[in-house]
Amino acid sequence: MSTPLPKSPNNIQQRIEKRQRRMKFVRYGIFLPSMLIGALTGIGAMIWPSATTVETGQSREYQDLQPQYFNAPISSLASAIEDTIEAHDRLRTDVDSPHRIEEQNAQFYVIAKGPYLPTTTTIRITIHTSSSGRSAVNIRADSASGVKTDFGQRARNIRFLQEEINARLARYQGILDEENNE
Repeated sequence: MSTPLPKSPNNIQQRIEKRQRRMKFVRYGIFLPSMLIGALTGIGAMIWPSATTVETGQSREYQDLQPQYFNAPISSLASAIEDTIEAHDRLRTDVDSPHRIEEQNAQFYVIAKGPYLPTTTTIRITIHTSSSGRSAVNIRADSASGVKTDFGQRARNIRFLQEEINARLARYQGILDEENNE
């Protein structure tokens, strides 16, 4: 059994110093960093759009993202999209939602892994062909985990897919033109 220490002025001074060290740790080790993180998050949310869904022609945060229009058959567009998905490690087909290709419409579901953040994005690519033969390609990117702020990664995914589809379709058109000239 331990005996309590007598309440000497030296012992009281030690307890006061110990309490002050604890308060300093709470103040500078816990409270200040949490306030700093909260402030940075608030500033980031004010600067960066926080949309869980980004869609071509529909997102007011990214008005530059518009649907693309092509004078190409759905089969060519579908091939360009499938080749884009196969060519990149960050993209994979969503096995729960298979591709659907019909005469006038097509839908592709893609999962994109974030390059820096461990979040995934679900991407839906929709092709609709009008009676004039012009095809519209709409792309919608949703957060798979419900995370709002992705620092623009969903918009970058859409821009990347649009560029890749354009490049591959141009390549296919070049091949088709060469075959038709022969």
